[in-house]
Amino acid sequence: GCILSALKAQIAILQSSTADPKSRGDALRFVIHFIGDMHQPLHDVDNNDHGGNCVPVSFFGTQAQLRNPQSESYAPNLHGVWDTDILVRSMGQKTVQQLEEELQKRFAAKFDVWQKSLNVVTVETGPNKMAMLQGFDKWSWETHLLANEVTYGKLPVPISVEPPVKITTCADDNNVGNRLFALHEDLEQPYQDAAVPVIDEQLAKAGARLAAVLNALWPSN
Repeated sequence: GCILSALKAQIAILQSSTADPKSRGDALRFVIHFIGDMHQPLHDVDNNDHGGNCVPVSFFGTQAQLRNPQSESYAPNLHGVWDTDILVRSMGQKTVQQLEEELQKRFAAKFDVWQKSLNVVTVETGPNKMAMLQGFDKWSWETHLLANEVTYGKLPVPISVEPPVKITTCADDNNVGNRLFALHEDLEQPYQDAAVPVIDEQLAKAGARLAAVLNALWPSN
């Protein structure tokens, strides 16, 4: 299924009184991972391109190179750039801890609003109470819109919307990988400048919302 169904399934394991410790530990790692992934725009959109993995790009002079002719996979590609390269370039010499402190200060005023976007409903389950967590679909849709507006919307060469088809590799859908390589997407400072504010806010938002989820699952009082 999709990330929403997977997230709900792992939360159910965390809340299960019969789940063994290993399953609960794995579920916690999945929840942390999925909430982070949900806030990366290319995990919430697809254009027959595996969330941008089939969109070859050049990034500040690093040219897209064909890595696998059979699957038509290239690097750099749009997904990888949003996963890593834009943030690494933006950080410069900052450590992860320095970035975290900077984001905490810059977005502190928004944390409360972001966390309240998680709707927690307490339900009775026999003698126990369980928190039902709602709002993940809104988080995903919000990030989907960012993908349309910025991740794809700010590309130097517009990419047409593909009629949806199921693909296994970037060689499918009439060679989507090679077709998109022919656009010669060249990402330089204008694209970096558009992407960095989105990535910074999404990192802060994901952290705040993860905290809300964990606090709902294990309330302190």
